[in-house]
Amino acid sequence: LLHAARQTGLFETVIASHPKGLAREISDGGHGLSGGQRPLVHIPRPVLRQPRIWLLDEPTASMDSQLENHVIQTLHTKLAQNPDSTLVLVTHKPQLLSLVQRVIVMGNQQSVLDGPRDQVLQQLQTMAAQQAQKAQQAQQVQSAQVPPQTNTAPTGANA
Repeated sequence: LLHAARQTGLFETVIASHPKGLAREISDGGHGLSGGQRPLVHIPRPVLRQPRIWLLDEPTASMDSQLENHVIQTLHTKLAQNPDSTLVLVTHKPQLLSLVQRVIVMGNQQSVLDGPRDQVLQQLQTMAAQQAQKAQQAQQVQSAQVPPQTNTAPTGANA
């Protein structure tokens, strides 16, 4: 357990930093832990068990970048040790995509894109660039349609 805690960063972040160490009480919902520590306490279990199927939902949510990189490296190592394992990863963080070979993008309760990671990421970049270009064109059209403001203030002797 301590080995897995050290591998994942849990030991330094949660156990060693608290006076009670392993005897530290953690209540339901992770009360008493920081936002980055809450997901971290779930990582050592699969690291210890090394399951054939890993299911991780936002495993580095609210972690600082240093701890997140440590966890990603640990997951890379553990997944590489068992090449027959499958990782199902739910994330909004691009940094975690280095762990996967295939990406499925969901939208409106259906699969929007599905394919090899690099191909899907390229498609997403292309789509984002096209949307930005359309938005810019729409803004230019809208600006061209706005009539120029005329000065309606009285001038001359009546002013």
